Amino acid sequence: MFLLDEHDTRTVVTSASDLTAASKCEFAFARTLDAKLGRIDALDVAPDPMLVRAGRLGDEHERRQLQRYRDEGLRIIEVARPRSMSREHLRAAADETIAAFDSGAEVVFQATFFDEGAAPFIGFADFIVRTPGGAYRVQDTKLARSVKVAALLQLAAYHDQLTRLGITADDTVELLLGDGETSAHLAASDTGRKRRGEGRTRLPSTKSTRLE
Repeated sequence: MFLLDEHDTRTVVTSASDLTAASKCEFAFARTLDAKLGRIDALDVAPDPMLVRAGRLGDEHERRQLQRYRDEGLRIIEVARPRSMSREHLRAAADETIAAFDSGAEVVFQATFFDEGAAPFIGFADFIVRTPGGAYRVQDTKLARSVKVAALLQLAAYHDQLTRLGITADDTVELLLGDGETSAHLAASDTGRKRRGEGRTRLPSTKSTRLE
């Protein structure tokens, strides 16, 4: 979550990570928002060494998956992170993402979604892979060895963004777990409504496979 400050106007932009935070504790999410808006003092929380290590291991897991796709000889387009969180740079990264899909990339790595609609949203998807049928499937790497609801909400948000952009999104979304399992789920058809808090996103598991 961050604020876009422009012309004396502040716009709250939420992220996929905020979905995780809100699913765990809505009060904590609301408190973070109040702190961002200057309504209360922000808490001074020291970094948790365990979370720092988990984040580093998660990055390594993501890099291993990227190397697998390279080894398979797939055409991969990596979208560079925005130079800053300004509207200009966010739009540039989002445009680069759209161009990657338009080019027919087999894998888009770190796709940037910037939704400037009624509920502004920023998201960076780990992998979006083109299926044999031409649709794009959202994949997210998670170090965890089991599926968490928060991870499914993030997948739903990215699936929603593909649909918003008019890109054919595969009905299946996948979590690439830390033990090598791929957990596949059916994406809800109304993820946009549910992402905005008007209902609960349901993503029933359909299958699970292991990467050797």
